[in-house]
Formats: sequence, C-alpha cells, structure tokens
Amino acid sequence: MYILIAGAGKVGRYLAQNLSEMHQIGSIDLNQTHLSQLEGKPNITTYKGDATDPKKLEEAGILRADIVASVTGDDEDNLVIAQLAKQVYQIPRVVARVNDPRNQWLFTREWGVDIAVSSPQIILQLISEEVSLGEVLTLLKLRVGELSLIEVTIPQNSPARNHMITELGLPRNAVAVAILRDTSVVVPHGSTTIEVGDSVLLVTRPELEQDIKDILMG
Repeated sequence: MYILIAGAGKVGRYLAQNLSEMHQIGSIDLNQTHLSQLEGKPNITTYKGDATDPKKLEEAGILRADIVASVTGDDEDNLVIAQLAKQVYQIPRVVARVNDPRNQWLFTREWGVDIAVSSPQIILQLISEEVSLGEVLTLLKLRVGELSLIEVTIPQNSPARNHMITELGLPRNAVAVAILRDTSVVVPHGSTTIEVGDSVLLVTRPELEQDIKDILMG
C-alpha cells in the first residue's frame, strides 16, 4: 500500500515513521529541514513541494496512492489537499488533521474528507487498521496489562442509542476513550449521548468484549 502524507512536521513524521514499517510512504512538505529528518529511512520517499499544487502532488505519487493523509499545520491547506485528493484524484481514503477545533465543521465529505481528527495516535489507527462496521474488532493489544482497545459500531436497533454513557451500565473495567461520529472524533464524557452509527472505542479486558457488545449492540 502506498500512503502519501502531506506535511512533514511533528505529526507527519510520526505517521511516516510508524506506517513505514508496513507500507510505502511518500512525504511531501515545503520545509527541507522537516524532510531531512525522514530522508534515508526505509520505505519513505521525501518530496519537497507545496502539497496544494496538483503538479507537486503528482510528482509525489498521488496517482498511485491508496490513502492520503493531510496533516499540515494549516487547516486551509489540509482542506485544499483533501479536496484535490478526493475530487480530482479519487483517492479511496482521505484523512485530514484539524488544528483549530473551531474549523471542525468544515472537514466534511463535501470537502473531500473521509475522516477528520486531531490526535496523531487516532490518525495512525484510522490509517493502519481496517475497521468493519457493525462488529467488534480488537484494534490494538495494549502493552500495559491485559487490556484491549476495541471498537463497537452502534446499529439502528441498539439498546444504547440516545442514552448517555453513564446510563449504559458498562463494566467497571471498560472505559470509552473516543467516539468516531461521521467525520469527527468526539472525546466522550459521562453525559455524552450515544447515537446510531457511532463507532465507540473502549479500553477493556478481553473477557469483557462480549458483555460490551451485548450492551451496545443488543
């Protein structure tokens, strides 16, 4: 798989270095100092240029990209890159970084963004994992203790829909850490209401996964 990452700042380098263990990576940025920190690393090719310029994107291999991650420090640039990737080059999956939460509402599929998030760790997870809707998957085995990060997608007939997290009766050793809702990531609190179509990420013990599935999916 070829993943093109626009932006080689701290977030872009984090993604490139982690994803290059399994995939071919292209990193494009105007800042040569940023790019130099990735040069020579296995499976990473760097390109100096403006990622909002279609010609530069093509030089960086967007025509063969499976995923584009637009993670510059400028929300306007991220939207332009996402729109080019989706609408001009028909990239299957476009992930964009939101720097200013006030701009979150702009990062929609109409602008070419499949998923918009701010956390580098969640961006990495969304790119590197194949997630099936309507079922629970173990996404990541945590190294501390016997814990798993799992995801549950809320179906139409879920008994949890329209209920606050505090009303769900989740096991003591289960904590909701994020909700993927449309193209946004919601940081949940006890008063957060669960909606149909939400993908709820929880940290829990493996033996509790079925109990959580029963509570959230019925």
